[in-house]
Amino acid sequence: MNTLELPVTYPFISVYPKHAIPFSFLTNRDSFEPWLMSNYIQLKCSTTFMTHPTDAFDFFTVYPEFYETPPLQTERLVLETVQRIQPNFTEFIQKSLMQGKYIYTHLDEFYIPDTPSYGKNTSPHANLIYGFNDRDRTFNIGGYNENLKYTFKKISYSQLEESSKSIVHIVQNQSPEIWHDFYKFIYMIKYRELTHYTLDVQWMIDQLKDYLSSSNSSGRFRGFLNKSDDFYGLEVYDKLIAYYKDKPNNSDLKPPHLIWEHKKLMLMRIEYLVSNQIIAKDQALTKVYAELIQLSKTAQNILIKYRILEDEQLLNKVINIYEEIRAKEETSLQKLLSLF
Repeated sequence: MNTLELPVTYPFISVYPKHAIPFSFLTNRDSFEPWLMSNYIQLKCSTTFMTHPTDAFDFFTVYPEFYETPPLQTERLVLETVQRIQPNFTEFIQKSLMQGKYIYTHLDEFYIPDTPSYGKNTSPHANLIYGFNDRDRTFNIGGYNENLKYTFKKISYSQLEESSKSIVHIVQNQSPEIWHDFYKFIYMIKYRELTHYTLDVQWMIDQLKDYLSSSNSSGRFRGFLNKSDDFYGLEVYDKLIAYYKDKPNNSDLKPPHLIWEHKKLMLMRIEYLVSNQIIAKDQALTKVYAELIQLSKTAQNILIKYRILEDEQLLNKVINIYEEIRAKEETSLQKLLSLF
């Protein structure tokens, strides 16, 4: 086989690679919908958010690529081990793809064109590999471009080889850090049609209640991790507002992007519940969530302007928007829960 390209589509959630990568091949699969609608409800904000906002503001959920999530069969290997027993890394990737397995791995984006770090500095970052072409010696990958937008593109065999070898070197030679454990793995993920996961309405209700009351949901997953001290639900808006009141020099755009994606998913969830006759149609509720989507997008756009102009009045507008979103969502969630 000279060429192969496993099916992908632009992910519905793209704020972080742990969402964007699996959603690249799960979005638009009908059998995945019950699992998605049952999850991705609760939000969390870490206690370190004020000093280190990147990746500290996120969905609180079981991430589909790392666990035995119903639609996926995941194999995990240490990248160094793979390269030791299979020196031809390109061949290993090709064989995995031919078995219908998507590859989730970290690459050093110093070697990856159209990324912020290309040719400038070492930067491990998660990427999806979903195809190859022997004729032009390229792999199909999904990852973030120079403008930090998730995109699909091609890289050469040699670029993949060099970037993966660099990851092994980073793990072996730099001082130990928690992220190195994360870098060192390669995941082979195969989609399997769902035959046994049905919509879990009670789990949805539990998460909605936790969100509304800002309850610490981490205790629900104590089989995986100990209970954390993070902030949850509506309280994440309080932390985000406090962050903007502190007038950051270069405001991170991921939290507002995540909030926008959360509102889109909440509207989709409400429409799904109505279409499956689990709740009665409520025009006012869907209208409010459509407004929250627009407000979230407006906040994003204002923050982009703030990064350029550094005008504090723009931050005040963002704070007012998030105060409005918080108030409207609190009322809307109370209404939604009453419909079950």
